[in-house]
Amino acid sequence: MNRGILDSACCVYCGDLETTEHLFFRCAFAREVWNLAPFSTPIDPLQLQSFAATLTISKDWVCLPPTGTGSGPLFAWICWAIWKSRNTFLFEERLFSPAETISKATKEAREWQQAQFSVPKPQQGNTQSGRRQNKPNTITCFSDGAWSADNWTGGMGWLFVDESGKTLTTGSSAEASIASPLVAEAISIRSALNHALDIGITDLHLKTDAQDLVRALTMQEQIKEIYGILFDIQTLAFLFESISFSFVPRSENTFADSIAKNARISLANLILAQGPHV
Repeated sequence: MNRGILDSACCVYCGDLETTEHLFFRCAFAREVWNLAPFSTPIDPLQLQSFAATLTISKDWVCLPPTGTGSGPLFAWICWAIWKSRNTFLFEERLFSPAETISKATKEAREWQQAQFSVPKPQQGNTQSGRRQNKPNTITCFSDGAWSADNWTGGMGWLFVDESGKTLTTGSSAEASIASPLVAEAISIRSALNHALDIGITDLHLKTDAQDLVRALTMQEQIKEIYGILFDIQTLAFLFESISFSFVPRSENTFADSIAKNARISLANLILAQGPHV
């Protein structure tokens, strides 16, 4: 996957510097698209700080009927529609209006969400099929999730390693009410991508011992339990210049596993110390 926005490029609509935030939130074209978005509370794109942060808070945005998107992730579809309209204008000299752009976004979001309830079982494939030669200076991220059935707590851990094998930085988080180990694994990948974007990583190879997740990401499979998180991951992946996902045995992912377990245990101890009424 080789995509991304070049910081030296000029906006095709207004000529200003085309950063991620400018393209999706600041440009007059994007602002008009957001003004037409069917949310119950109007969205002011000038108040949105960053793509990654907005992706997180957009979970609370409620769509108005009769869009048919319900609680689906409309934010990501709007950004995808803005990106496609931009590329059509740049490469084909065809201009879609803001109204046409938001119409495409809601239509595709509705169709995608409806498809989640009638997804045929895909053919089994090799989870390594998405692997290829990485670009020079690609950073490797090891990600893992930990989960406890006793209290439904989940811990997420990840670390970034350069080409020489040196650990650049690590990250962790923990959440209560995590439904399964798969959810914890998926949240860890999403958090790792957010972290990578925050520190300016543009070329990333993410490794995880969650084989089902790798297959879903590399072969476009759907998993109902985490389809919203998968969509978040795919949306964040769009912001990297290049990104790939591959499976790694648990024996080679012990550092991330340790980080995730420590994060989960810390949260579980905090919950225990606070008592059952907190």
